[in-house]
Amino acid sequence: MYEMGGRKLGFLQPMQTGVSGTFVLSGLEEQEIGATNGLPRVIKQAVRDGTMSDGVRHCWMEFDDLDAVTAFVDVVRLKYQLLARPE
Repeated sequence: MYEMGGRKLGFLQPMQTGVSGTFVLSGLEEQEIGATNGLPRVIKQAVRDGTMSDGVRHCWMEFDDLDAVTAFVDVVRLKYQLLARPE
């Protein structure tokens, strides 16, 4: 799990045949990430398929290739930057 200031950035889950990841987005974070140019298809799909719980969207994705891993790391980095901004 990756965390900043008590906020979850992303989780890695070992699976039988590989690794998957989950990132969580608040409504504002979802809007900010949705407005990002060039968002990879795998991230858009994870957000679209994500489930809402307690006001956050849980977005799960498999890491089928290195592009998916890179996309996950980029979302975690973007979420970190959003959380680090002064209010």
